[in-house]
Amino acid sequence: MPKKCCLAILLLLTLTLAACKAAPSPTPGEALTPVLSAAPDVSPTPTLVSEETPATTPQDAPSGNPEQADYETMYVKVGGTGLNVREKPEENAAQVAFVYPDDAVCVYEVKDEWAYISCTDREGGETKKGYVKTQYLVSELPRDASVPALPKNGAKLADFVPKGWYLLDSVELDFNADGKTDYVGVLAHSGMKDAEPPYDDKTLTRILFAVKSDGNKGYALDFQDDRLIRTAIEGGAFGDPYEPLTCKDNTFTTNAYGGSAWKWSDAYTYRYIKGIWYMVRSEETSAWMGFPMSEEIKDYEARAGTKSANSQELADDVMEDKIPIPDGYETTEDFEVGPPLTLQEFSKRQDR
Repeated sequence: MPKKCCLAILLLLTLTLAACKAAPSPTPGEALTPVLSAAPDVSPTPTLVSEETPATTPQDAPSGNPEQADYETMYVKVGGTGLNVREKPEENAAQVAFVYPDDAVCVYEVKDEWAYISCTDREGGETKKGYVKTQYLVSELPRDASVPALPKNGAKLADFVPKGWYLLDSVELDFNADGKTDYVGVLAHSGMKDAEPPYDDKTLTRILFAVKSDGNKGYALDFQDDRLIRTAIEGGAFGDPYEPLTCKDNTFTTNAYGGSAWKWSDAYTYRYIKGIWYMVRSEETSAWMGFPMSEEIKDYEARAGTKSANSQELADDVMEDKIPIPDGYETTEDFEVGPPLTLQEFSKRQDR
C-alpha cells in the first residue's frame, strides 16, 4: 500500500477515536437521540386526553389545571331529561356526571366534535370534569324577544343600560376575586319610572344582570335574566314588592316583600363559584296581621333546610290579646335539600 494512503487511514482512525472519547456515554437504559434537522415552525395541533390518561382530575386536563385555565361559560341545550358527561371523548365512555338542559358549564377546550368541560353533577352535586358533544352546547340561552340583549362590553356600568330602560338598583362587589369592582344590577323599563296602575304589560319585565371587570379598564357582561326579579304587580295590595339588592363577598341577594293582611317575603342568595352563579340559599316567610306564621330556610350548600310554623289558633289568641306574643315558633322541622341550582336553572323554574 502506498505510504500516503497508510498515513491517511491512520489519521482518519485517530480522529474517529478522539470523537468517540469526547462524546458523552448514555446512562443505562437511555436511548441515543439521533441529530435531525430543525422541524418547520408550525403551531402544534391541540390533542385530547388519551385513553391512558382520562380526564378525571384537574392535573389531567388538556389545558392544564382548569381552575387556572381560561374558560368560556356555555349552556347545555338538549331535549329530554339531560345529558351524560363522559370520562373520555367517546360515545361509550364511562359517565362521570349528568347535567340538565340550561345548566351552565365551563368549557376549557374544544377539539372536533368534543368539548372538555367542568360542571356540577346533578346526581351528586359535586364539581366534575369530562367531555360532551359540542352540538349540545350554546353560548346563550334564548330569551324573550321583547327584552333587549345587553351589550357584551362597556367602559362603565351605564353602558349596559339600553335605550328605553333605566338602572333601578345596583350593588358593588368583587365576585370574581380579581381585586376590581364588579356590579350586579336591576334594570326597569322607562315606562315604569313614574307609572301608576294599571300598568302596561309590556313594561313590567325587570332585568337582573351582572358585569365584571375585563382586566382592561372596562367591564364584560356576565349574565342577564328577565325572570328572577318580581314585577310591580306581584306585591298584591301592598304594591310593588321590590326590595333593594344586598351583597357580601362573592354573593348577592334579591329581596321582595308583599301581601295585605297576609304578608310574605322572599330572599334568594346567589354565589359565584368557578365562573358560575349558583342559588345557594333561600328564605321565605309569611305573617298574619304582623304575627309570624311561617319561615322556611334552605341552605343548599349545607344540603339542609328548616321549616318553622305557628298555628292559626295561636295567631288568633295573640290578636285577641289572650296571650302575649311568644318567642320563636310552635313547631320546627329540619329536612334535607338537594344541591345548589345554577342561576339559570332556578330562573327556568319561576312560573312568571
